[in-house]
Amino acid sequence: PSCEHCRRSLAKPLLPTGMPQQTFEVDGRPDKAPRYSVDRLDSSDLPEEDRDKIRNGHELAVAYPALPEERPIRDIPWLVAFLFAVFLCFMCFAYLIGTADLSEHFRDPELKKDAVPWGKILLTALGAATVALGSIFMNLSLMRHHPTLMVWAGLIFPPVFFGVSALLFLFSGQLLGALLSAICMIPCLLVITCWRHMIPFTALLISTAVDVANRNPLLYPLSMFACILSVAALVFMSAGCALANLWLQEAGSPNEGVHASGGLVRMSFLFFVFMSWWVAQVIGGCFYLTSSGVFARWYFRRDQEAPIASSGKAVHSSIGSVCFGGCIIAVVRTLEFLARQTMDSEDTVTKIIGCVIMSILSCVGDILEYLNKWAYVQCALRGTGFIDSVRIACGMATGANLQYLMSGSISDTVLALIAVLIGLQSALGGALVGCFLMVQSTGSGKFTGLVMGGLIGLVVGVLGAQSMTEIFSSGIKTLLMLWAEDEEPLERWNPDLHKELVARALGTPRGPTGGKKSAKPPQADYS
Repeated sequence: PSCEHCRRSLAKPLLPTGMPQQTFEVDGRPDKAPRYSVDRLDSSDLPEEDRDKIRNGHELAVAYPALPEERPIRDIPWLVAFLFAVFLCFMCFAYLIGTADLSEHFRDPELKKDAVPWGKILLTALGAATVALGSIFMNLSLMRHHPTLMVWAGLIFPPVFFGVSALLFLFSGQLLGALLSAICMIPCLLVITCWRHMIPFTALLISTAVDVANRNPLLYPLSMFACILSVAALVFMSAGCALANLWLQEAGSPNEGVHASGGLVRMSFLFFVFMSWWVAQVIGGCFYLTSSGVFARWYFRRDQEAPIASSGKAVHSSIGSVCFGGCIIAVVRTLEFLARQTMDSEDTVTKIIGCVIMSILSCVGDILEYLNKWAYVQCALRGTGFIDSVRIACGMATGANLQYLMSGSISDTVLALIAVLIGLQSALGGALVGCFLMVQSTGSGKFTGLVMGGLIGLVVGVLGAQSMTEIFSSGIKTLLMLWAEDEEPLERWNPDLHKELVARALGTPRGPTGGKKSAKPPQADYS
């Protein structure tokens, strides 16, 4: 008791490994309780508020077991609000089309003086998109068969690409391009140099998630469908913003009716910005729920014949929770957009204040998006509401020492770099297609084809790759949560990963997959 190390160790919540099995009655049938325990929580040195949060999450996890047979629809008011907002979007779009004078804009003689061959540019766009899709499927095939190789390619290729680009810009006298390329290269190098001891463990997690996804190949076309749906919604919302902007430009005319409705159109513009985020969050959240449900059913060997269909039922019951979480993100991102508009002000003080507020909102939005994903995993597993899912995720993460596993993994960063790798490949391919199709053009036509091909390839490649990597991101989070609740299935079908998770939760990662051993047990941080 007098040893500081022993008192710190006893103060920690119990770990998943070696926990005594408890049995509870849930709906008249025995069910296993979560592996993390609160029996020794009262003897810990945690603040009372934190202990109450952990205890509340544990009680909710016991009350709502994983993969229930029946799932009531949760957070119905948020689903109704989302559907009503979508209806308002169509109404605003119809109003703007009916009131904006588009004929004058398209009769502009300046549009007819354009010497750019738009037919070839359209072919360039289609060709760049085709090349980007080909790059996505090629890397997806490589990811499915050689996930570790793809992880290292994603870590090495982006810094090499940006470094070479910086040298080429520097030798050609383009100092701004060289500076931007160097700025993009530095974070990629820091990932390899500072977090290199985390890379083997991250590769192990990603390889496991890829192995599970390969057993359910329908996840890959489903992710592409979600990506296409998100892009279509973004195009619609962007068209609404463009119509509102065009309407406001026409508001300079002496028409009193136009001036009277200017405030309404400005609100419509902000509403389209808000809905572009909300719709994207809802589509991505529904796919996240489906993917998490597939991983959970594979983990417990449930509904192996039709995991996608079974997970679809989970989406049906939890779509209101997704609308709830997505609305929070959309509000923060819309406020960030408004703060960004202050950068156009002529007042220096206003610019500085707007920049600070924008940075804070950007960080808050990133944190909320990260926490939402953990909550969506619980929605998929238990069919709980959004708030209850957040409580379960927070309690389980602390009670099972998952903070050590999450801090020792850079899976989201590595998957983002893989998406950058695919995007750069698609941009290069699209630029080559643009050069080939515009080779007979001169002046700005050739340059326009080159830039358009590269940009379309980059956008399509990054969006498609990000949608693909969401499968593995959701799978990793689901597996970690399931392991915290019941480690026996993972111990049976992947003992290496199980041993590594146990070692990292104890703060002693093994040498072959985890790098150097810790010199001393980790300090528990419950802040």
